This record gives sequence, structure tokens and C-alpha cells, in this order.
Amino acid sequence: MSRFYKVASFDLTTYVSTIFFFAVLGFFAVRMGLAISGGRTPELFDVAVTVFLIIAIAFAWVRSIKGYRVEEGKLVIERRGPGRLRITAQNIITMEDSPDLGNFIRSGLFSTQGLFGWAGKVLVRKPTDVNSLLAEVYGTNAAKAVVLRMPEERVVIVTPADRQAFSEELRQAGAKTAAKPGRQPAARPQRQEKGARRN
Repeated sequence: MSRFYKVASFDLTTYVSTIFFFAVLGFFAVRMGLAISGGRTPELFDVAVTVFLIIAIAFAWVRSIKGYRVEEGKLVIERRGPGRLRITAQNIITMEDSPDLGNFIRSGLFSTQGLFGWAGKVLVRKPTDVNSLLAEVYGTNAAKAVVLRMPEERVVIVTPADRQAFSEELRQAGAKTAAKPGRQPAARPQRQEKGARRN
């Protein structure tokens, strides 16, 4: 049985997004409850927003990430609901386990917008950056990011709680680690060929 790597705890962005959705749902649910208790029919807008938020929260929870496994040479991304994403370790061109990317700032149309985390295409950047990195993010905390770069410029980011152990196991499965800045081997001095003229 392969080891299960739990997803990292929520970062501030994920906490704020999740609390915001529940707060708005609570507001409209209270409005509906007050109307019903007062013998009135709830406003259609209140009903529509409440139903929409319940569906959105349920959808986001089902798609949210529970954790990761490395088994049979593949990275398996497990959701809380049905469905798993599998990535062959040998298809990972480079892996960065301590990147300084910035924050997950905006999602694609069918991503979860930070509610219970991120599951889909996300723009990643620091506040001072002009350009953003478009990546598939399956996790909860930008500070725990592990960046996987694959063919056709595909970038996947996962966020395991035990990033070091996860990265080591994925490396052993065949993923290649990106060279860290300042770690390149020093150039060897060229030897003078025999018979070369001296000035």
C-alpha cells in the first residue's frame, strides 16, 4: 500500500474564500427563514441565490483535493469526491519543491475559486509581478507548492503537507528535479594543449 500524503492546511486566501461563501449562504438562508417564520413567501432572489450557493459549495467540496499518492510510477491526485487525476512520473520534465511563485489569484471558469482550495486552472503570481503563470493547481496552500513541468508547457502544482517526503518519493519514481540557482557546477579550467606556443 503506497503512502498517502495529506494535502496542506488552508492558507489565508483559501480560508477567506471558504468563509466568504458560507457567510453569504448563511445571510440568505436567514432571510428565507425569517420570511417563512413570519408567514411570508421568501423572495425569489433569496431562494435562487441560496440554491446556487448550496450547489456551488457542494460542487467545490466534491472536487476539492484530499491528498496524493505515488504508486506504480504515477502521481495520483485524490479528490474528496469521485475521480482521480493520474500523472506519469517519467513525463515530469522538472520538479521544483521549494518555488517562490507568489499566490493563487484567479481561477478558470470551472475552477473552485479558492473554496476548499483550488482544483483547476489558476493564475499564479506575486503582487509585484507583471506576468502570471497559468497552471493547473490541485491543492490548498501556495506556500507548500510543488511545481511539476511537463511536455507542451503544461504546469501542474500540488500542495502536500509533507513536501520534502513527497518530493523525494516522486523523484525516486522518475520525476526529474530542476537545478536550483547557484548550484551549477563550476566550469573546469581548460588545460593548455601540448605544443602550444607561450607568449
